[in-house]
Amino acid sequence: MKTLKDIDLKGKTVLARTGFDVPIENGKVQDNFRITAGLETVKYLLQNHCKIVLAFHIGRKGDKENPALPVAPVVEELKRIIRDVSFLEVSSWAGQTVKRMAQGLREGQILVLENLRLHPGEEKNDDHFARELASLAEVFVQDAFCVLHRDHASVTGVPKYLLTVAGFLVAREVEELDNATERPTHPALVVIGGAKTETKIPVIANLLTRGYDQVLTGGVVANNFLKNQKVDLKNSTVDQEYLDDAAAIWDQFQSKIILPSDYVWSEKEQIFDIGGETIRSYEDLINAAKTIIWNGPMGVFEEDKFRAGTLRIGQAIAVSSAKKIAGGGDTIAALREFQLLEQMDFISTGGGVMLEFLAGKELPGLKILNK
Repeated sequence: MKTLKDIDLKGKTVLARTGFDVPIENGKVQDNFRITAGLETVKYLLQNHCKIVLAFHIGRKGDKENPALPVAPVVEELKRIIRDVSFLEVSSWAGQTVKRMAQGLREGQILVLENLRLHPGEEKNDDHFARELASLAEVFVQDAFCVLHRDHASVTGVPKYLLTVAGFLVAREVEELDNATERPTHPALVVIGGAKTETKIPVIANLLTRGYDQVLTGGVVANNFLKNQKVDLKNSTVDQEYLDDAAAIWDQFQSKIILPSDYVWSEKEQIFDIGGETIRSYEDLINAAKTIIWNGPMGVFEEDKFRAGTLRIGQAIAVSSAKKIAGGGDTIAALREFQLLEQMDFISTGGGVMLEFLAGKELPGLKILNK
């Protein structure tokens, strides 16, 4: 996979696809983790006197919980972080006006396009839209790891028409996750919690197949395995449609899948956290590990009564001498709340894409970069 260091970029106009999809409330960025993670690429382009056309998305159009938003708050955050840089904003994505602005850029200037997902051609991977985006630059730098599993115009469409290389963030994500998947130091374990069982069961299956020693489970993921063991879960959440998948993996790897032995119940008789006995046994396994991948909290850590499991497992991972990799929105939120972020060796900016990578799935955006 070629990176931006493998080509001569000096003075060129570069279309940089970044992963600046960050939470915004009341017009302000609430968490700039993904922005700061992608700054190395932007600063490298500035140091090479490039003219930069910056493209990214925020949220998803039509999603009531996470609607697509204008990019203005991200631009304000970039101005705060990167000083002495001229930012130009446009309320569009392509067209003659935007093309003239891109052609008129001076070295060190950044033209920021409007939220890509506000354009219907982005998620449809419309060829005309991809061509228009490509016409704005001479080189395409893909640095949005969080969208490499999408077959969108700014992921797989633009590379058909421009010389394409990976940015620093994408290159490091691929290197770290590939090493963790293919070449872990043993004992190697996975800590898997949270919900979305459909995305996490394939990760468990793939990593155990590749030689991981154990999986420590929590959250709804654990409930699905417990349900198959006839444990009385009372009113706890279970992903009914994935019970068979959990059963199949259990039959193959039951000696390596570690389930909670006790729980903390909510007033409505739901499992909201792992219990003290489970925490202590998990801590012992974490202390002995040499490679740890963590995705998903152990319980409803946002509530004080149910935070002990996630907190203590996070603390155990943080002080471990193992190679420590974490990812996923809830996991990062927990690490930040418990002030453990800086004690991880690597934190992935991708949630769903990290899981697909660890599950061994082919990522359309990565396939193009590897050509």
